[in-house]
Amino acid sequence: MSRSIEKGTVAYFSLDALSIHGAVIKQGVFKRSASVQLAKGAYVGGRIEDENAFGLAFDELCRKLKVRKGMVCAVDMAETEVLSRKVEIPSTIPKDEIRGYLFMEIGSSIILPFDDVAFDYEVLGETETKTEVMLHAVSVDLTKAIRAYMKKRGFQLKKIVPRPIAIANGVARLETLDPLKSTLLWHVTPFAHQLLVLEEGQVRFIRAIETDLPYRAETTDGIVTYTYSGSKETLATQTDEWLNELARFLDFYRYSLRTDGRPIDELLVSGTVPNLDDLVQTIESEAMVPVKRIADPLPLSHATPLSHQMLPLLGMATLDKEHDANFINSTDVTLRWPIIASLLALLIGGGATGYLFYEVNELKRNEAQVEEQLQLVRIYQTEQVNSKGQQVLSLDQTVTALTAEERWAVPALRALTEQLPPTGYVLTYNYADGSLMSVRTQFETLADLNAFQRSLLNDPRFENVKLLGVTTETKAETEQEETDTDEPLSPSVLDSTNEPLPRYIGEFTFTFIDAEPETPEGETPDGETPDGETEETTDEEVVSE
Repeated sequence: MSRSIEKGTVAYFSLDALSIHGAVIKQGVFKRSASVQLAKGAYVGGRIEDENAFGLAFDELCRKLKVRKGMVCAVDMAETEVLSRKVEIPSTIPKDEIRGYLFMEIGSSIILPFDDVAFDYEVLGETETKTEVMLHAVSVDLTKAIRAYMKKRGFQLKKIVPRPIAIANGVARLETLDPLKSTLLWHVTPFAHQLLVLEEGQVRFIRAIETDLPYRAETTDGIVTYTYSGSKETLATQTDEWLNELARFLDFYRYSLRTDGRPIDELLVSGTVPNLDDLVQTIESEAMVPVKRIADPLPLSHATPLSHQMLPLLGMATLDKEHDANFINSTDVTLRWPIIASLLALLIGGGATGYLFYEVNELKRNEAQVEEQLQLVRIYQTEQVNSKGQQVLSLDQTVTALTAEERWAVPALRALTEQLPPTGYVLTYNYADGSLMSVRTQFETLADLNAFQRSLLNDPRFENVKLLGVTTETKAETEQEETDTDEPLSPSVLDSTNEPLPRYIGEFTFTFIDAEPETPEGETPDGETPDGETEETTDEEVVSE
């Protein structure tokens, strides 16, 4: 993988929890560099938490670097906030379509712990069936925050580079790496340590482990150094954990990552912890792997010594001609126009579909109206064909049929009227099947109602006579009262003087048999009762409300 130098003059910045490091590099040569301390809690987890404290330190750094507003700049992203993963994609996908393919697969087949992702990639190799890609992803919220801050300070932010890639490029700039060997780069800082595998000049594996140790920052001759402030036991424990992690990774690479079981050929160690030399001596004494320490200060010509804190800045100024990991390109430059074009195409397609749908519905509606008008014309023509004679004949047939139809209610009403007292009359009647009837009759007195009920019970033409209820009604009232036939009538009800013009409405049901009435034994044909009997003692009066 050939590398070149970034053209032009660019300001580079590297941020961590205790300090900010910056450099102005022109054509790969350090012109100015500086580091400043940060207040605790000003920058945490890739975010600026205290903008005032961070701004004071950043202004001091800009004065030392003599940078001006409008200058192009680049920033690295902390290794603990970047997720790097090797992904296999079909080899049939052209190289210029890989970004779009990854964009569509993220969230479905490629699961990442971010809701909105800024990503970039590097092609590692190709076979007949698959293409290996190193995917770098970060939360888009972090990139937006950095870009907004740099824009606020008047800088043109050009790149946001994953720190592991920046460190790997910086080491490749300083050391000559054998493309036939597998090189492991171990970069140790007070905040995290990284394990980077380089094969054929490319980063094939990245593992970053966050650490939480009590370090404090001190500035000496413009250089920020980190000093351990915890107990010796804690430091010894942390050192053992680092070495154990290194040993586990060496075994993991040999027996899991490499199909041929080949071990790591060389270990390069860099970092900013003060006990880095002790780690190198321990590795050499245990003969874990051939080890080499990156020179400190960096072997570059500069007015002031360059510590390993400047290693990411050197890497950001080194370019890969085929590809350069940059989260800004992945979110703005490359995906912006395809997304806009897709949205425009979707909008135009949706509008065309809606217009066609409206036109089809309009045609169907017009067709239905024409069909309805034709149907009305056909009906009118059919009616005109019928002559007046046919209409008269149809009417005559209807009258004849109605005249010949038997009217079942006439005999029943005639017989019913015969039984009514002079003051009673039928209000309504209903009949079914020619025999079952229900009538509502009105009387001026309850005595007339009781007499009418007895007449129906004694007449053989009326069977199954039932009194369903009696209601009273006066001209002074609009409401009706229900009177139960099972309860005796009170004197106030019988006395017609209590209420003006009472009316008693009884509802009866019965079955009518059309036959001549027979005079019951002991009764006169006129319906008079025998001597010695009164009308009140002949039958039992039953009135229901």
